Amino acid sequence: MNKSLSLYMNGVSFLAAMLVFLFHMGYFSGWRVPIVGHYGSEAVIEFFVLSGFVISYTAKNKHPDLPDYALSRLARLWSISIPAIVLTCLLDKIGQHLALPAYSPMMPYSATKWIAAALANGAFLNQFWSFSIWPGTNGPFWSIAYEFWYYAIFGAGFYLTGRRRVFVVIAALLVAGPKIVAAFPIWLIGVALLRALPVDRRSTAPITGALVWCASLGFLVAFFSFDVSAWEEAAFPTIAAVAQKTWDVDFLPKSYLLGLILGMNLYGFMLLSGSITHVAKPLAAFISVLADASFGIYLFHYPIGYFVKAMLWRQGVTDGIGYIATIYLVSFAVSFGFGLLFDPLRKPLLRLLRRIMGFFPAPAAGLGWRAAALAPTGLKSTSIGS
Repeated sequence: MNKSLSLYMNGVSFLAAMLVFLFHMGYFSGWRVPIVGHYGSEAVIEFFVLSGFVISYTAKNKHPDLPDYALSRLARLWSISIPAIVLTCLLDKIGQHLALPAYSPMMPYSATKWIAAALANGAFLNQFWSFSIWPGTNGPFWSIAYEFWYYAIFGAGFYLTGRRRVFVVIAALLVAGPKIVAAFPIWLIGVALLRALPVDRRSTAPITGALVWCASLGFLVAFFSFDVSAWEEAAFPTIAAVAQKTWDVDFLPKSYLLGLILGMNLYGFMLLSGSITHVAKPLAAFISVLADASFGIYLFHYPIGYFVKAMLWRQGVTDGIGYIATIYLVSFAVSFGFGLLFDPLRKPLLRLLRRIMGFFPAPAAGLGWRAAALAPTGLKSTSIGS
């Protein structure tokens, strides 16, 4: 993966996090940013495609065995999700005490419900089959469970062999449930992109790449210009109704189509990237900082947005330009800061997990448990959940 492609994926990851942020701030402020403030759900599709590419890349190039891969994934997820759960609990408790009407229709959690929600989300079982459990107001946590199970399914398929691989993959699919499995093909688009990555970094096709990349932008404009949802419901009325009512599945052909277009965009830049490495160098440090904050922005912004709204309501400020600007700017600044604060935790957490695993005897031959437990880290994130 050349530097230009890595930076592009970092930039796209930050853009996707911002689209989710802007979409949700529209709820809290009562005003949406024109055009870009309407595509939060679509941005999650981009996360899935990016994640499939990055996770398969790191499995191939950085993690020699399943334990090392598994511990790295857990460290990455827990380094942000655990602080986000704790922060959500604190902000919800204080904010609902300051101005409970600002949280409507959300109501305070009891202590029992908080413990159950924290455990479910910390164990990534919050989207188990028909369940949908959030830690307080933090709705974006739904996608973290999706990511976890994609990591698990892919890891089993990549590292295990023979009957063990078949059994573990099928078991993981069954535990994950239909709504998580329904979105898995979108994540696998990213895995397929890795197979198309030129082995030789110099083996690029800039003209073809530029054409594919520009064409993908045209398809994106067309996708968002037409009412694809209406077409989808008209074309697949029975499937849509049964999937939503029976399994709570929202990922239907529209999401797959968008995933393919976004995959096309990444593929075009992949072919183009080798010829523009000089362009990326001046932006490298800046984009890396944005990427480091992306996961935190995604998981911190919702409870922070509610809390900022509650503080304003407490002061009797419920509308106006100042109200809108404060919600957007303060929520972004605090989310960005928390993202940068907690992102570095993944490395010490990974070292801790490896030490803990080092006390256990090695499992079946070939998994290299103790070697993984003692290995250095040297990981770098390139997208949410990576």
